[in-house]
Amino acid sequence: MVRFKVKPYTKNGKAIPIVGYQTFTLNMDNAQDNTQGHAQLSECILAFNSKHWIKQTQDKSVAFRYVQQPQLALDSALLKNKDRTVKFKFKVDQQGNVKRVKLTQLSGVNAIDQQVIQAVEQVQVQVKRSYRTLWTFKPRSFNDQIQFKINDCNEFNHQLK
Repeated sequence: MVRFKVKPYTKNGKAIPIVGYQTFTLNMDNAQDNTQGHAQLSECILAFNSKHWIKQTQDKSVAFRYVQQPQLALDSALLKNKDRTVKFKFKVDQQGNVKRVKLTQLSGVNAIDQQVIQAVEQVQVQVKRSYRTLWTFKPRSFNDQIQFKINDCNEFNHQLK
C-alpha cells in the first residue's frame, strides 16, 4: 500500500481545506465473472404471491379481490441470498383502479421495491361494498405484503428436475 502525505495549504496562517485528485487506470484483463456461482438461483423467477393473493386463491374471506394476479417476474438473483419482505398499501378509485402505492416496509433492494410498485399499479381490484357505502364512495386504502424466500426457488428448481 502506498501512503501519501499532503502538506496543508495555509493562507494568512490558517489551514484551508483542499481537494486532491488521483487518476487511475482500471485494467479488466484478469477479471473473473462470478455470476456462474449464481446460475442456479437465477434460473428461478418469482411471481406475485402476496399474502392477500394466497388467501384469495384459497377462497378465504378477503376485504378486496385482485381481478387477476399482478404481473411480476422477479429474478431470484435480486434476493442476494436473503429472504425479502415488501409491505405496501394502496388506494383504489370507484372503478377499482389502483391510484397510489406506498411502501410501508422496504425489501432492502431498490429493484425489488420498484417492481412490486409497478405490478400493483397495473392491477385492478374488486371491493366489497356494504349497504352503507353503496351510494357514497370514499377512496379506499388497503394493505398487503409479499414475501420472497430463497427456499421457494430451491423447491421450484427441484420440481423442474
